[in-house]
Amino acid sequence: MRERLRMRGLRCHIMYCRNSTRLQVVPLLASRSQALRYLFVRWGLSVGNMYLITGEHGDTDQEEMLSGLHKTVILRAVTEKGSEALLRSSGSYHRTDVVPSESPLVSYTDGDLKADEIMGALKQVSKTSSGM
Repeated sequence: MRERLRMRGLRCHIMYCRNSTRLQVVPLLASRSQALRYLFVRWGLSVGNMYLITGEHGDTDQEEMLSGLHKTVILRAVTEKGSEALLRSSGSYHRTDVVPSESPLVSYTDGDLKADEIMGALKQVSKTSSGM
């Protein structure tokens, strides 16, 4: 499969996860936000139909992931300590300067990692984005 994708110009790692029930395709030299942009530019996939689920802390590229047309669900209380200390210092810019604090395309969970709560957040993002 990797050879076929490379013949089409997509250089990536292919890996199974969740007991071989899911297949992830990760680009070799790209961040997650660049991978979303690549899917839009190269393959014409609609970014507005994509959902992104991320943790509140721990991802160093999270700020790049939150802005855009895709729908985002942020899971609170997944990690205790993130990479904020590595990204922020007293003289650097604040997170609110990069990511809008209130966006109809972003939804938060309350901290319980139950399927019902995640589904509720996904439905909330879908409702608010359909009215746009």
